[in-house]
Amino acid sequence: MAVALLFAAVLGSHQANGFVLKSTSSLLPPSFPTTHPLRWNSARSGTVALSSTAVAEKVTEYPWQKLAGAYTAEDLAGDWRLPYGKIDQVKWEMMKLMGRMGDPSFPYYSAPLSPKLFLDRLFGGKEVLDEDEFKIKVERKWRFLMPVEGDVFRDEPEMCWQMWMAVRGVVEAPEDTEWSKKGERPFYEPNELPISTVMRRVNKEINQQGMHPGALEALWQWFSEGRAAINKEDVLNKLLVIIPEENLEDGTGLTSDNFYVALVDVIKQGIEAFDEEAYKQYHEEVTKERQTMQQLISKNAEWNRRRKAAAKRSAQDFQTYVQFLEKEAWLKAEKAANEQYGLPSKAVSSTS
Repeated sequence: MAVALLFAAVLGSHQANGFVLKSTSSLLPPSFPTTHPLRWNSARSGTVALSSTAVAEKVTEYPWQKLAGAYTAEDLAGDWRLPYGKIDQVKWEMMKLMGRMGDPSFPYYSAPLSPKLFLDRLFGGKEVLDEDEFKIKVERKWRFLMPVEGDVFRDEPEMCWQMWMAVRGVVEAPEDTEWSKKGERPFYEPNELPISTVMRRVNKEINQQGMHPGALEALWQWFSEGRAAINKEDVLNKLLVIIPEENLEDGTGLTSDNFYVALVDVIKQGIEAFDEEAYKQYHEEVTKERQTMQQLISKNAEWNRRRKAAAKRSAQDFQTYVQFLEKEAWLKAEKAANEQYGLPSKAVSSTS
C-alpha cells in the first residue's frame, strides 16, 4: 500500500508540473529501475517529455543531471568504502537507519511506512523487545534499501551510485527491457552496468557496513527512555510525536524527512558520545573469550575422540580375551571327557 501511495504521489506531482508520461505501466515493478522516481527524464528512460522551458529548467536541478560524472577515482581515494568522506557521518548513519526502517521494496528501495506497519515489522509476533533483540532486528535482520523519497536524502542515492561507478571505472548502460521481457540477458561490455544493477550492489555494500554502534545505541535509548524493554505502546507513542498529522491522514506515515528532523540531534549526540577505545577493548575481551571457549571445545572434542578410540581398543581386547577364555574352557572340558571315557585327546590346552 505504501509503495502504491508513493508512486501515485510522485506521478501526480510530475503530471502537475507538466510532465507527460507515455506509459504508466512502467511505474510498477519489475520495471521499476528504468523509471526510478529520482531518475525520471528523457535522457535515461525515454518515458518523459517536457512541456515547457520552465519545467526544463526545473529538471536540470535533478540529482542525476548535476552529479553524473561528478566524481573520479582520484577524488575518492581518501577512503576505502562508501561514502568516501563525501557525506556527513551523522547524515550517513541516519540514511542507513531509515533505509533499514522503511517499507522495503526488494531489491531496490525503501519507502515511507505507517506506524502499524513499522510495529508489525519491529515486533513480529512478540509483545516486548529487550535491547539485544531490538539491535539485532534493526542492524542484522532488516536489510538496507536506499530511501528514495523526501528532500533530506534527495542527492545521496545518486551520489552513492555515481561514486560506486567512479571507483570501479564502470560506465552506466541503458536498461534493456525488451531483453528482460523475453527472459534473456542483454549484452554489456565488461565496464558497463545498468543502473538497476548498480542500485542492488550499492544496497548490498551499505548493508554489509552495519550500523555505527553509537547511532544504534542512541536510537534504542530514544525508544526505551532507560527501560530494559519496550512494548508496542512505547514505540507507537514515540512515532506519533515525530509523524505530522497530515502524514497520518494521507497514509504516508514515517518519512525520511520527519525522521531526520526529529532524531538528527539524538543520533549526533550518540555518535559523539561513543567511546571507540572502550568499544575496541570490549570486543577484544569478547574475542579472547570466544577464542578460549573454542580452544576448550577443540580440546574436549580431541579428548572425546581419544577416549572413544581407547574404549574401542579396550572393547576389542576384552572380546579377544573372552574368546580365549571360552576356547580354554572348551578344551579343558573336552580333555576331561576324553579321560573319563578313555578316548584319545584331540586338543591340548595352550596353558597345559
